[in-house]
Amino acid sequence: MSRKKILFFSHAVTMAHFTRPLQWIESLDPAQYDIYLASSLAFRKMLPEKGVTFIEISCIESAKFSKIVNQAGIIYDSATFEKHIDEDLEVMARVKPDLVIGDFRHSLSVSCRLQKVKYMNITNAYWSPDTQMDYPLPEIPIVRKLGEGLANILVKPFIGLALKINFFRMVFEIRKSLKRVSLHFTDYRQIITDGDVTLYFDTSALVPLKKQTPHKRFMGPLIWSSPVALPYWWSQLKANKKKIFLSLGSSGPAHILPRILRSLASFDVEVIVALAGTKMDLPEFDNVHITDFLPMEEVMRQSSLVICNGGSPMCHAALSYGVPSIGIICNNDQLLNMSHIQKRGAGLMLRYWNITEAKICGAVNEIFNNSSYKKASEEIQKEFAEMNVVKGLQDIIKENIPEERTEDHRSAAFLHHQFIKVQASTSAPQDAL
Repeated sequence: MSRKKILFFSHAVTMAHFTRPLQWIESLDPAQYDIYLASSLAFRKMLPEKGVTFIEISCIESAKFSKIVNQAGIIYDSATFEKHIDEDLEVMARVKPDLVIGDFRHSLSVSCRLQKVKYMNITNAYWSPDTQMDYPLPEIPIVRKLGEGLANILVKPFIGLALKINFFRMVFEIRKSLKRVSLHFTDYRQIITDGDVTLYFDTSALVPLKKQTPHKRFMGPLIWSSPVALPYWWSQLKANKKKIFLSLGSSGPAHILPRILRSLASFDVEVIVALAGTKMDLPEFDNVHITDFLPMEEVMRQSSLVICNGGSPMCHAALSYGVPSIGIICNNDQLLNMSHIQKRGAGLMLRYWNITEAKICGAVNEIFNNSSYKKASEEIQKEFAEMNVVKGLQDIIKENIPEERTEDHRSAAFLHHQFIKVQASTSAPQDAL
């Protein structure tokens, strides 16, 4: 029998949506599967040299996506959504996959049903409409304008209604596309968590849901580490001092990094900074050490505190080693993730737009002087350790790939280890939003 074909779609609006599929791919045996990854060309250089066929598709650019979410705007207009559906269909027609796995590629809800191929969706449970938590004060322009104090009085009582309206607006924009496959969603979170199989890269203890259906499963966190060597200065770090790891990732508010560094320079600690590709001039301090990327395992093992953008990849990496975190959030995905961590007592959340040196110092002192944060982080570490994520992902592929193909597909050998660029058949502009 020919090898089964697995087609990953990464809508790489941030690095996290590329590294999660990449980490999964790296756990698979290329001798057993033909593996394809469709994503933005900007991330192709991160792929392994062999074992994966890369296919270029259009994605919303990271800067444009950040602007949309910062303004609580609509992710997709109808033209862009249809364009992505057309691209999906062309890729699937070329590859003829046995299974499609998508990370933030919401158009797959339509295209996979049109192509009649099983769709496995990677996401986070805090986007489920069935989440148990009360939605916190959202990261939207009016909250930033009013400030947290006044917004808690004037906005918070109407959060429930405002969310329903906003999520309905987002799904209403693409209603015609959804009707093509008889989907009648009223809440965009239904699309975010839609799939024949939906995989939550969280745990049920960290993000409890009101109800859970068999086709939606908690898999545990999938931690990606940059395959780079430690910098030359690593051996010069002082062993008797606490280490603070600072990285705002590819989607964090980089402009506040100087303010954070000035705050941390006053502590008797070693500060380890990973810029994750950000290019900027930063103030120099004797206890601050800066590089681009770092191997996550070694850094987390040495760290007493992680300061990040509050997104799940970095926070989950920290918690996997029992390390508390301070999340400096700038969008609602980070808000939801950090709210659950803060509720468990394993970290603190700050908002980028009203951050001050005093707030940073206060949060660091609170975590360093209160052992409950470390204890809560270690409790979550144990929950994470109970889940064999890699084996779970390998098993779920075997469960959901058909033993026999329903039609005779051509071999993909002529595509393997090559590069394919897809041209969508729609006339919509590439950057339409």
